[in-house]
Amino acid sequence: LLFASLINDRNKLTNQLDSLIRIFDEHYPDYYNLKYNFSTIPIKILQEKLTDSEALIEYHLTDSILYTVIVTRKTISIYDQRAENIEIEVHDNIRAIKFFNLEKERKTAKNLYCKLIEPVEEILRIERINKLIIIPDKILCSFPFETLIISNTGNGHIPKYLIIDYTVSYHFTSSLWCKNLYKNSSNLNKSDNVRLLAIAPIFNPEKGLNSDSFYQHLPNSEKEIEELEKLFTHSNINVHGLYRKEATKQNFL
Repeated sequence: LLFASLINDRNKLTNQLDSLIRIFDEHYPDYYNLKYNFSTIPIKILQEKLTDSEALIEYHLTDSILYTVIVTRKTISIYDQRAENIEIEVHDNIRAIKFFNLEKERKTAKNLYCKLIEPVEEILRIERINKLIIIPDKILCSFPFETLIISNTGNGHIPKYLIIDYTVSYHFTSSLWCKNLYKNSSNLNKSDNVRLLAIAPIFNPEKGLNSDSFYQHLPNSEKEIEELEKLFTHSNINVHGLYRKEATKQNFL
């Protein structure tokens, strides 16, 4: 009887789960596709979505091998190398940035550039790529690729960082990047669906505006938002700014 009761309970829970998944599919398609749709986008379509100046670089990190996949409008290439010390160097680099250890930061940033970007460097140069779409994996998800050092011989003895030559953006997967690109392009044709929320936490004790938390105020954020409003208004994009007392967590949520 106990076994039969357990089987019956399991069947009920399975039916409830199936019903919940159907609700997600019918009423929340974006969430359903994100969680349950494991289909991948064809390479040909991915290449069509990229511009001539863009490259999508996807990383897959195993215990021993780092795989690097680069896709441009003209090229598809896969590289593999030993993943030796990559995780340690990423941790060291992030820690060096946090604690202003300049020597350590520059050393690890250059070493990581040799492993993460140098294998595809020739393709980027030949095809004149200046925009990188990074699909990181595991520990690389917390690493700022912009801080990679291309060379230590920049202007004024300052290293040449990746951000100097490339615009860097990130995404979770190439398929989601394509879907998000299509969704954004569709919304651009519907100005009512496009929004920009900008927040200016400015606190002036002389005017009775005090911060109720340990966060410091951002004195120039108001000017930045005003400039953004001017720029986006010309593109028919609605901008909503939260200033001073309105710049609260409650209003954001």
